[in-house]
Amino acid sequence: MSSALSCSVDWTLSNPPTCSGVLSNIPSSLPFDPSQLDPVAVVSAMASGAAVVFPAYAVAWGVAQVIKMLSGGSHG
Repeated sequence: MSSALSCSVDWTLSNPPTCSGVLSNIPSSLPFDPSQLDPVAVVSAMASGAAVVFPAYAVAWGVAQVIKMLSGGSHG
């Protein structure tokens, strides 16, 4: 079971957020429902992940091709 922090008064939005009241740990049994996800946010997160991974993969592939060319070529 997961839990969440609860503040007895409103949270103060600063960095980090603060609570001038009493903090308590309350059980949170909210089930995850994929239908609540915003499709635009999901696509944006996936595109951001691809923007990080793809250039690294492309550089690694390019370096492998240069090494393959310099070593004479026909290794796996």
